Amino acid sequence: MIAITGGNGQLGRATALELLKRIESQQLVVSVREPEKAAELAGQGVTVRQGDFNDPDSLVRAFAGAEQVLIISGDTPNEVRIRQHRTAVDAAKQAGAQHIVYTSVVDPDPASPFTFAAIHADTEAYIQQSGLDYTFFRNGWYLEGLPMMIGNPVESKAIHFPGGDAKLVFVGRNDIAQGLAIVLTTEGHRNQVYEINTGKTYSFTEIANAVGKQLGESIQYVEIPTAALEAGMRSSHLPDFLVEALTGMSEAVKQHRFEKPSDTLATILGRQPKSLEQFLADSFTLNSLSAS
Repeated sequence: MIAITGGNGQLGRATALELLKRIESQQLVVSVREPEKAAELAGQGVTVRQGDFNDPDSLVRAFAGAEQVLIISGDTPNEVRIRQHRTAVDAAKQAGAQHIVYTSVVDPDPASPFTFAAIHADTEAYIQQSGLDYTFFRNGWYLEGLPMMIGNPVESKAIHFPGGDAKLVFVGRNDIAQGLAIVLTTEGHRNQVYEINTGKTYSFTEIANAVGKQLGESIQYVEIPTAALEAGMRSSHLPDFLVEALTGMSEAVKQHRFEKPSDTLATILGRQPKSLEQFLADSFTLNSLSAS
């Protein structure tokens, strides 16, 4: 049996649907805070259990009978999320699981200015210390996060970001979900650390060129001070911990920390993952970019 956390989230739900293509529904458990919101999965025969990262006993019950547990990272401040992830690992072990798959991030270095990196570094280490088998998906920047990063290039004719000449790796959510489902249902993936991305790096100039090609006009990359990015996020009333993380992320980009292309995901999938260019062609119309 396989249990996954965050079954009502975008990645959790996508992974559950991919798993249903590979295993019988009675072999899948989703742990969610609000079971009533998982009615679609329940209707397909998936066992839906209430589980909360802040309630250890609920997670033990949610993971009961599962040999493998997929822990999908949460979205709370560092000190809270570190505690929550440790709670989930402990619960998996107490419930009798043998293998944890964990969604980490590229360059989970506690010394990184990207503050979320410290969360993933701690969780990876804690899982390894648990004695359970593990598989870490060190995911690149989500393609689905690109609109937030590039702003409104239709209006400004530019992409403004404090990234310098550094490059990033990207990955699409659905490709991650399919990769997770494959790893959870095939052999040879235990005690492995996987860099999960499209296998290509992109500078911000290259991103601007790709967006411009999709729009049929010239889009420039304009480097801005980190302080300008921070001010913009604060004007949007983002939580302090998220502003700190994204500001730190821009600093980590300039330190070239996210330039780790890998063909691992392509190998797992048996095909090339969706590229940034294909994502733009499939998802970014003139109207969608204007509304972003």
